[in-house]
Formats: sequence, C-alpha cells, structure tokens
Amino acid sequence: MAGAPQHRQRSMATWVMVPLALAVLLAGAVLARSSLLHSPVADVASGSGIAAPDPVSAPDPEQGQPSGTPLPGVVAVYGQIFSTTGLVMDTKGTVVVPYHPLTNATSGQITVAPPGGPTMDATMAGFDATRDVAVLKVPGLRGARAPSLAADPVVAGDQVDVSGYAIGRFGAGVDYASTASTEVLDTRARAEVELAWTEFFVDVPGLIKVRLEATEDGGVGQGIFASGDLAGLVIDQHGSSAYAVPISDVVEIVSAVRSGTDSGPIRVGPPGSLGLTVAADSAEGLPSVATVQPFGPAATVGIKEGDLLVAIGALSLDRPREIGISPGAAQRMLKPGSPVQVTWISGASGKQKTATVIPTTASGY
Repeated sequence: MAGAPQHRQRSMATWVMVPLALAVLLAGAVLARSSLLHSPVADVASGSGIAAPDPVSAPDPEQGQPSGTPLPGVVAVYGQIFSTTGLVMDTKGTVVVPYHPLTNATSGQITVAPPGGPTMDATMAGFDATRDVAVLKVPGLRGARAPSLAADPVVAGDQVDVSGYAIGRFGAGVDYASTASTEVLDTRARAEVELAWTEFFVDVPGLIKVRLEATEDGGVGQGIFASGDLAGLVIDQHGSSAYAVPISDVVEIVSAVRSGTDSGPIRVGPPGSLGLTVAADSAEGLPSVATVQPFGPAATVGIKEGDLLVAIGALSLDRPREIGISPGAAQRMLKPGSPVQVTWISGASGKQKTATVIPTTASGY
C-alpha cells in the first residue's frame, strides 16, 4: 500500500485465499456481528475520551513536528521493518492497525507515537488474519482520546474523509491532522495483502472501497471518517482506490481479543512461528523448506533446509494453492507455546517423519 503500511505490491495472480483453510486449522465459530456496534464491550470508543497524555518537551526527532489539529485517535506505529498509522479504539490503550505489516514483529519491536508525545512500547494483543486487523495494547495511551464510531455503515455514494498517513520514522514527518474528502465506491470489495516478508498473501473480502483522487500524494492513513465518526480501518491501497475493514468488524475483533479466548480466525496473542521459511512448491507439490532458524522449533526436531513440509497440525500442505492457505500463513495462526504436530519428508533420506513442535513468537521466521 503506497503511503500506508510499508510492504511490497504483488499481482493478483499470486493471491492466496485464507478463510477456507482456517476452518480446518482453527476450531470455533466467529462471533456474531449483529448489534456489536450498538453494544460495545467496556468503553470501545465512546467519543468522550479525556485528554491525551502530556507531551514531552522535545518530540522524538524521527517523528517530526505535528501540524494542524490532530484527528482523534490517530497515532504513528512503527517497528524494525514497517511503519503504519494506528487508530486508538478506547481510553484503555487499545490501538488497531493492519495485521499484515506486523506478522514478523515481536512485542519489543512495536512502538507507538501519539501527536507530540513520547514514543511508547506496544504489544500485540491479538489479530484476525482473515480481515487483516491487529489489536495492540499500549499502556502509555491509557486515557487518550478516542474517536466516536459510526453508528450506521457507509453505503456506495457516501462522501467520507480519509485520514493522512502518520509516516513515523520512515519519512520526513508525521501527519496526524490532514484528511481528504472522497467517495465510497463499494462496500463489498476485496483486496489482497502480503504477510510481511513471507511472499504469501491474504485475500480479504467485505471491504469498503473509496476513491483516492483527492489525495495530494496518493497515500493515506488508516482512518475513514463519516461525518466525523470512524467508519473503517484502511488496510490496503491499489492505484487510486483504498480498501477498509468496516468499523463493525473492527469492534468485533477488539471485543473477541479482550475476551481472552480464541474465536474462529480471531487469535489472542502474537502470531506464532515454527522457525522456518518456505520456498515455492517442489515437483512433488509440497512446499520446500528454504531456511531454518538456528536452535528454533523446527531445528530442534531435525527439520532441515530442503525438506518438504507435508502437514502442520490438521492442515495438509500437499495442495496449498487449492486449499487456500500458505505454510507461512499457517505458521502465523499457531499459538506460541502450544504443541502442534508437523509432518515432513527428509530431503536427504526421502523418509516421512512426524514430530511435536512447540511454536515460538514470530520474529523473522
């Protein structure tokens, strides 16, 4: 997305459908979406938040100086390999961002910068890969002002405002204030996003699509506002259009994460990892192990470069393009610390092996 999460664009020919296989990988039903927006959990964005934390006297020079009147709840979020814009959802330090730039980020790598304020540490509280939404907890933002949420969904033809891009340390300054007026083109659009540095994609349906011809630099932040109320979280941009998750979906995900219990594709906690990366499918139709993290989970059970992955848990990997999920995406859905059976074929002996692996938190693998 140009001007949004820092990641590389890919052609639509390479996208991978995730939702179908998530039903195999994960158990449980997704929370019902109806009435959630009108029955918020705790104080999700009441719109009556109190003042933001006191700013430091000298803002971080990497952040730049905020200009104009900051939009409610807009913060800069960045890490070692990404920068994006986050939206504060409540007065308890809950921030939502697109999930795909954060797939390899550990808690110590995520920081948040409010307008004119100090840089704060953040942890990933949970995520939904199928809707590309991550939920962060930022203790330093307790008491920060949150935007009010749109009570009614937007429809095609509505005029909305899209926030500017809080570019953080990867650019000249931070834009917490600007908006561009534009039009809703569709409310059932879909977009593909790449899981950061994995070469695999998630196809996300049910999105708000807006025109971006009104923006000055072609880039936007993550907020879509309807009459001043937050209506959607922008997760991607292609050409002159941006795509956003409806705010009702975002509230559902935040509520589920707060419950502390996984629900369907909604996971609590950071993404998991087997400590390996995969290359393109082999001649046998199985993904080949490209690299193995030294002393990581895969290395511990004897998985080596050149081995072929057969299954992760109940998910068979013999037809990853057909079943709709990649090995990279499957790794991210694992819960760190929860044992999972992995089956592979040794590249050296040709023998099939199975072992119990303990996933760790994703950190580059």
